[in-house]
Amino acid sequence: MKTAGVSKLVIFGSYYTAIARERPELIALSRNPYPLSRQEQMDLAFSLCGDQIGVDVLELPYIFGGAPGRGTLWGFTMDKVSAPGPVPVPTGGTACVTADQVAAAAAGAVERVGPHSAWPIGGENLSYRAIYRMFAQALGVSPQFVTADPAAGRAAAEAQRARLQEAGIKTGYDPVDVARWQEEELYLDAAPAMKALGYKVDDIAAAIRDTVDATRKHGGQGPASLGQPSSANGQ
Repeated sequence: MKTAGVSKLVIFGSYYTAIARERPELIALSRNPYPLSRQEQMDLAFSLCGDQIGVDVLELPYIFGGAPGRGTLWGFTMDKVSAPGPVPVPTGGTACVTADQVAAAAAGAVERVGPHSAWPIGGENLSYRAIYRMFAQALGVSPQFVTADPAAGRAAAEAQRARLQEAGIKTGYDPVDVARWQEEELYLDAAPAMKALGYKVDDIAAAIRDTVDATRKHGGQGPASLGQPSSANGQ
């Protein structure tokens, strides 16, 4: 990039690095390789680009929307909301954005002049119950939502962690940490990024409808199954 004379680099990162700065007791990077890799990516980019290339990292939360000819990562939520019987919902919430907001933020970052920066990109802060309700409406179903039992969730996460360790599998997130995160309101203050990068408020419900349409047409499940053998077992 330096040889070609490129003056700007925009990285699509993760909002977990933003949460880790604000609440390090909650997001322990040492136990969660995916957020850690995003922090390392940011640090390395800032270091390598120096004064020659401006770097803006968009720390992205849950993203909803569709792209032509492509599926999404939200099939697992659609399956959960559509399943028979009561649907357990985590007690916490998360920041959300639309694909259009991410695109507008990226364009604004390309045009921005200033020091290397990391931007928590938010659109709307929503409880998981509100998100599930929007998916249900988009799917045309009327599930019975019940509040998930945090103790049961943590126990299941402990069991999952034990199974992974026994199998020598390393994942991007510590299951017990994820269970705790879902009890928390992992919300972002979007105002600074909106002002600096020039993106606007958007319609999350409409983006979730687009998500459902894209997933129905082109498929897609979340990345929860991704893992790799641990070096501890020699594989």
